[in-house]
Amino acid sequence: MIAMNLQRWLIAACVLLATCASAQAVTIFERGKTEPTRGRLVRETALHVTIDEVLPDGRTRERVIPRTVIEDMIDPVSAERLKSLSPDNPQAYRNYAEELAEKRIDPDARAAAIRLYLIAAHLAPEDLARSCLLGMTALARTPAEERKFRAMAYLYDPDHDRRLLREAAASEAPAAPSEARDGLVRALQLRRQGNRRAAILNVERTAVKEELSKHADVLTYEEFAQPGLPDELLSKIVGLELALESGEAASAGSSRWSQLIVADQTAPIPSLTLETLTEFDPRRTLYRNGKWVAP
Repeated sequence: MIAMNLQRWLIAACVLLATCASAQAVTIFERGKTEPTRGRLVRETALHVTIDEVLPDGRTRERVIPRTVIEDMIDPVSAERLKSLSPDNPQAYRNYAEELAEKRIDPDARAAAIRLYLIAAHLAPEDLARSCLLGMTALARTPAEERKFRAMAYLYDPDHDRRLLREAAASEAPAAPSEARDGLVRALQLRRQGNRRAAILNVERTAVKEELSKHADVLTYEEFAQPGLPDELLSKIVGLELALESGEAASAGSSRWSQLIVADQTAPIPSLTLETLTEFDPRRTLYRNGKWVAP
């Protein structure tokens, strides 16, 4: 009898744990409240919705909310929908990511959309990577993350369109004329590659030289034209080239290697790949038992 009761108790516990693990997140907008209520759906009826509400200190409490006070209820992420996704159909991951992106006010929906876009890009890099990475830029959780997403979109763009590197909130300074800016970028690339003669010929054009003069606080013409390619000069060239390509304003000494060494900022920079772009591993393409796993 004791063994049978213990067995029943274990079965009930497993069912309870499975139910809790699979409970979907919800965001509820209540009348008269400016902030939404977030939690996990416990059950719902025609009259009430019961959730495990997430409190500000991280704890949860069960709360019953009458439907009469609910203006809107968002079920951010459907576990059943996630389980139906298959690596054989990369477009389905992207389609669901776009649906979740519309619910980005919810952190779970935002994170899931980023993950799904990333998986779609991994599964079909030639067809979907560029568009998925651009979709991710609108979901970026920090400015630094947006820059990484844009950089990856640039890498997967067959034309390497530099406009992909520019953030929506670009520098307030008016952009340089495209021809002059592009000419200066080309001259910087030639100089960085050791082709000093061709670099100087490019920068001697009036418009390009005028463009370089606007960045004299970073790199002067005299420095640009000097013989050799010492580390400090190479650092300035790379810093200005990156600033021009990303549409950001360059600042004097912003990328000097000596300053990086003094500040002990010499840790290796991780390579920019789909696998290192976020905390999500795009190789885990199957959603099983509440977790993402590899096939």
